Amino acid sequence: RGTRREREVRTLVRGIVHRATREADRHDHWFDVLSTLHSMAGRGELRGASPEDLKALSNFGSSAIDQQEGPA
Repeated sequence: RGTRREREVRTLVRGIVHRATREADRHDHWFDVLSTLHSMAGRGELRGASPEDLKALSNFGSSAIDQQEGPA
């Protein structure tokens, strides 16, 4: 269900959660990533997130997308 982009976002988020459960040695990184996803969802931004931002978040943590966001 959803548009192609929405399905891609859903698949990326599912993949992020899967990786977080498998990479216990990177606890701090995944805590940061999942906390950021939670915050984005709470602000209603997760569904509109770009696949590129989600990939950067997954690979580099919240600092990868904090630099791209405007003032709050």
